[in-house]
Amino acid sequence: MAPPLYVKGGVWTNVEDEILKAAIQKYGIYQWERISSLLPKKSAKQVKARWVEYLSPLLNKTDWTKEEDEKLLNLHKIFPNQWRSISNILNRTAVQCVERYQKLIDEAAGIKPGDDEENLGLSGPGIETLPAVGASSGLAVGEMNLNPESKPARPDDEDLPDDEREMLAEAKARLGNIQGKKAKRKARERMLEESKRIALLQKRRELKSAGINVKLTTRNKKKRKEFDYNADIPHEIIPQAGPYDTAEELKQNDFEKQQFGQQVSTKGISMKDIDDRIAKEESRRKKEIEKKKLERKREFNAAASLISEHEDSKRRKLNLPEPGTHNFEKTKSDVLTLTNQANNKLSEKEIARNQNKKRAAVAQLIKATFERLPPPKHETGEILPFVSTNILEFRNDVNANDISDIAGAKLPDETATNVSTLISRVVQRELPIPHPNNLRDLSTVKFDTLVDKLIAEECHRLIRSDYKQYHDTTINGVSTDKYDRDLLEKINQDIDKEFAQMDVSTVHSFEDYVLPKNFKVAESIIENLHTFHNENEKLTNKILESTNYEDQRDQKLQQLTHLWRELSDVNLSYSIEKKLFELESSAIDKELLCLRSEIDKLNKKIETLR
Repeated sequence: MAPPLYVKGGVWTNVEDEILKAAIQKYGIYQWERISSLLPKKSAKQVKARWVEYLSPLLNKTDWTKEEDEKLLNLHKIFPNQWRSISNILNRTAVQCVERYQKLIDEAAGIKPGDDEENLGLSGPGIETLPAVGASSGLAVGEMNLNPESKPARPDDEDLPDDEREMLAEAKARLGNIQGKKAKRKARERMLEESKRIALLQKRRELKSAGINVKLTTRNKKKRKEFDYNADIPHEIIPQAGPYDTAEELKQNDFEKQQFGQQVSTKGISMKDIDDRIAKEESRRKKEIEKKKLERKREFNAAASLISEHEDSKRRKLNLPEPGTHNFEKTKSDVLTLTNQANNKLSEKEIARNQNKKRAAVAQLIKATFERLPPPKHETGEILPFVSTNILEFRNDVNANDISDIAGAKLPDETATNVSTLISRVVQRELPIPHPNNLRDLSTVKFDTLVDKLIAEECHRLIRSDYKQYHDTTINGVSTDKYDRDLLEKINQDIDKEFAQMDVSTVHSFEDYVLPKNFKVAESIIENLHTFHNENEKLTNKILESTNYEDQRDQKLQQLTHLWRELSDVNLSYSIEKKLFELESSAIDKELLCLRSEIDKLNKKIETLR
C-alpha cells in the first residue's frame, strides 16, 4: 500500500505569519525554499504568494476611489482577463482587482452577496489569486478555501498544539543563530528532545494526579527499537568487573550525572563543545604570545650581559686633560701615581667612572641642543646664568675620585683677572646685550635720588659701549678701553679705606627693630602698598602687551596689505584716468585744429564772394 500523500496548504495561522516575517527579515524576498523549510505545512509558492498578496508592506490596502474604479473598468476593456497587467498599473494585487471588478458587476446587475449566482464569479490567475472565502468569511462544511494566502490569518488558540510549538522553537533557534554551525544545530535538536521529554513528564504527572496512568515508552515497535539518546548510551559495552572496588567511582559518577541533570533542567544544555574548543584556542594563542615575549626578553638580557662583560673586560683609558683646558700643573710623579691608582681600581670605581662619562655626555648634548636654538625675536624674559665650557671640560677630564689628590692646584694668573675687570659681567657670562634703542628714555623716568639717576645713566653708557664693541660699531657710545685702570684701582682702595674707617658700633642692628604702632605709619604703609600695586599692574599690562605682540604684528601686517592693495587700485585707476585725460586732450587739440582750418576756409570763401 502506497504511503498517504500530504498536501501542503490551508489556512494561515498567526504564528506562521510571524515566522514568515522574521525569515524574510533575515533571508530576504528571494530565498523562498529556505523560508518554506521553516514552515512544514507550506510550500515555497504558497510562502511567496502569502508575502506578495497579503503581508508585503508595499501593498495598497486603502479603500477604492471612484477614479480607481473607472480606471479598473477601462483597463479591463483594454486588457480583458489580464489581471496581472492591470494590478501592476493600479499598484494593487490581482486578487484585489478581481474582487473589486466582481463587486462592481454584481452591484450593476443587482446581485446580492447571498445569491447562488455568486459561485459563477470571476477569479484571477493562479491559486494565490483565486477568490477565497476564509474562516473569517464563514465557509460552509465541506467547502474548499481556494485562496487562503490573501485572507487574514487565523487567530492563535489558547494552548498551541505540539507541532506548532515545535515549529516555533525550531524557527526561533534557526533565525536566532547567526553563525550557522552544525554543532549548534545538533545541540538545539538535543535541547528540543529534552524539552519534549520534560513536557511529556509534566503531562504524565498531571494525568497521574487526575487518576490516569500513562507510560512514557511509545507503543510503536519501530520507535521502540531505536536508541533513546537521552536515556541510554548507544552501543554501550559494559566492562566486566575487575579485582578492584569501583563503588566510590560509581557514586561520584551518579552524583555528577545528577548535578548535570539539575543544571540542564534549570539552565538548559550549553554549547559546551564549541565553547571549550574556542576557549582552548584562545588559551593556546595567549600561551604562544607569552612564550614569544619571554624568548625576546631572554635574548635581550643575554645580549645586554654580553655587552656589559665586553665593556668590563676592556682596559680603562687614561683620560688626561687637553693642553690649555685648565690651569693645573702636575708633576710627573703625580701623573704616575694617578695612572697607577686608576689601573688598580675595582669594578665599582669603573662603574662610577662610566656613570660620570654618561653624565658628561648628557650635559654636552643638552648644551649643544640649546646652542642650536635660534636667537629670540624679543629680548624679554628671565635671564639664566651661563655655564662655561671650561667647567664641563674639567668635569670630563678629571675623575670624581681623583679630586682629593689635586690639593695644590694653582689659581689663574692675575693678568687674566685684570683683563676681566674691565669687561662687564654680561659679556663674561655671554648673556644677550639689549639694543640701546630699546632702552627707556631717562627723561621720562622719575628718580627719587640723584644717586639712582647717576646709576641709571652709567648703566645706559655701559650697555651702549658693550653693544658698540661686540655688535654694532656705528652706535654712539664710549668704549670701556678709554677708562684708566689705575683710576679704577685707586677708587677701589678708597672704598676699602672708608669701609675700614667706619664705626661698626654706631650701626644699629635691625633684627630687634619693631615698627611704631600709630596711624601715620599705618597710612604710609598702605600708601606704599597702593603704589606697589599700581606699579605691579602697569608691569603686568606691559607684559601682556608684549605677549600679544605677535597678534598685533599680524593685524598690522594685514592692515598694511589691505592698504597696499587699496593704494595699488587707486594708483591703477589714477594711471587709467591720466591716460584717458591725455588721449582726450590730444583729441581736443586735433579737433581744434580741424575747426580752425574749417573757419579759415569759410573766411576765404566769404572774401571771394564779396
